[in-house]
Amino acid sequence: MIRSRVKMKYLRKPAAIFALLAAALLVLVALVQLSADATLILLDVLVVLLLVPLFVLSCFASLYAESRWRLPLAAVSTVALLVFAWHASVALLDRGLQARTYEGIYKDCHKVWATRGLVLDAAVNDHTAGNSIATVRLAFERGARGAEIDVFYDPELARYVVSHNFPYDLKDGELLSLEKLFREVGGEHFYWLDFKHMRHLGDEAIADAAARLVEIADGLGMAKNRIYVEGATPFHLAHFRDAGFRTIFDIQPLADGHFMTPFVINLYKALFHFGDFDVLGMNYYYRGEPIYGPVTRELLGGVPVFIYHIPDDVQLLRELSAIPEVRVLLDHDHGADRYAVNACGEG
Repeated sequence: MIRSRVKMKYLRKPAAIFALLAAALLVLVALVQLSADATLILLDVLVVLLLVPLFVLSCFASLYAESRWRLPLAAVSTVALLVFAWHASVALLDRGLQARTYEGIYKDCHKVWATRGLVLDAAVNDHTAGNSIATVRLAFERGARGAEIDVFYDPELARYVVSHNFPYDLKDGELLSLEKLFREVGGEHFYWLDFKHMRHLGDEAIADAAARLVEIADGLGMAKNRIYVEGATPFHLAHFRDAGFRTIFDIQPLADGHFMTPFVINLYKALFHFGDFDVLGMNYYYRGEPIYGPVTRELLGGVPVFIYHIPDDVQLLRELSAIPEVRVLLDHDHGADRYAVNACGEG
């Protein structure tokens, strides 16, 4: 009994210190909840997930120093607190995302863009077709508002090469540069640059790539807000955000019905928000087993989305076009002319 009292005496002081720390942290949490600032929200998340559990463990260790229930109680309390912290963090994240206006993001009722241009009489899986001046020009002539184009940045050549594959696809027997395609087709349209192998570029190369794209846009008098750069690596994509281009953070979430989908989607949302990117890009997958389905749509809230690899199904394109958060659609069949499908009350 004496031994127990001695232990309690020396454990009460740390518990009191942690109690004061927790009180200060709770004040911080309350202040952060009044703000949608991304940095403060991130700090709040770190505080809740890392420091508060330490306080709980310390309190239970001191209050139940000689109890066989101290470890189970500490474990249960910590798990409960982590669950609460997760939901609180997601709520704060959603609040921050809702505070964004997404001004200047493409918001036209004509949402079906061209996939590598319009490639007539080509197999769906023929990745060498398209990505040419002729196919992109044809898509725009048929009414497409924008076109998705596959590009690589070659550090040795210091240029963008239009190609889906590596080694590069040749167009008319030679490499096609992005600058030439822009010059020949025109800069009054919208472009979705699917940046291949972005993650393989080093810091210097990705900085050069962003600077080179600025030179191309400025040299041709193109508005940067008409060029959307897609990438899956946030730190690389940030270079293009800082250069003034629109950014598509490409994500690979689980199927809509998967039990881990809420966890994965919320992690992607955090990266999207703290990266200050413009749009989320994702694969649609299959009609019967979509990635972008009701669950994912609800979790994303008002975040603008560009969706690719959509089955060539006019009814499905109409259904997706009717969703306000869906801004751009890419038909998986790059030979399908579906540009008349829209959300304008016609087509």
